[in-house]
Amino acid sequence: MRHTLIALLACIALDTFVSAGNPAAPPRLTVVDAERLVREHIYKTNPAMNPAAQFPLEELSGKEVFEKLHSQVFKVNAGHWQSASFLIHRGQVYELGKWFGGDGVLSLCLTELNDEPVLAYTYSWGSGIHRSHLAVCRVSGGKIQQSQPDFALRDKDMIVKSQDGKCTVFVGKTQLGTVELAQKDGKVEVDLKLAATLPDEISRKIWRP
Repeated sequence: MRHTLIALLACIALDTFVSAGNPAAPPRLTVVDAERLVREHIYKTNPAMNPAAQFPLEELSGKEVFEKLHSQVFKVNAGHWQSASFLIHRGQVYELGKWFGGDGVLSLCLTELNDEPVLAYTYSWGSGIHRSHLAVCRVSGGKIQQSQPDFALRDKDMIVKSQDGKCTVFVGKTQLGTVELAQKDGKVEVDLKLAATLPDEISRKIWRP
C-alpha cells in the first residue's frame, strides 16, 4: 500500500511539473532520427538543393549535454555539407557556428550561469583566412539563445574543455584563457579572459575589433 501511494504521488508530481510548462525530457535521438530532421532543415532553408544530396551525421555531444539541455549536437561527416554542425532540441534544428572552408564545431564544454546549464563550444571556418571562434548556446523558455564574443583566432586548433570547474580554451597544449559569462537583459554575454602570458606565435593570431 505504501509503495502504491508513493508511486501515485510521483505520477501526480510529474503531471504537475509538465502542466506547469516544464515538459518531460524527450527521448534521445538516434543518428537516423537526427539525419531525417537535419535533412528537412537543410531543404527547408535551401529548397534548390540537389534532392540526391546526403548528410551523414556523427554525434559530438554525450549523455551530460542531453541530460542537462535535452539537446544533442551533430556534425555532417561527408559530402558537400561536410563539417556543418547542428544542435537539435525537442525536434527543432539549429545551426551552430559557421563551417564553410573549415571544420565546423571543434569542441564542447558544459558550464553554468546562475545555476543554469550553458553549452560553450568552438568552431572553425574560413576560406583564405582560416579562423576559430568561441560561442555559447543556452536553452531558455524552450528557445535557443546563441552568442559569441568579438574574438577570433587565426588558427583552426582552438578547443574548449572543462578544467577545475571552468571552461578553458586551449590552442594545442597552450592555455589561451577561460570562458566568462554574464547575463544582461535576459541574454548571455560571453567573453574570453586571456591568460596573463602567451607565446608570441599565438598572440599574433588573436583578433579583436
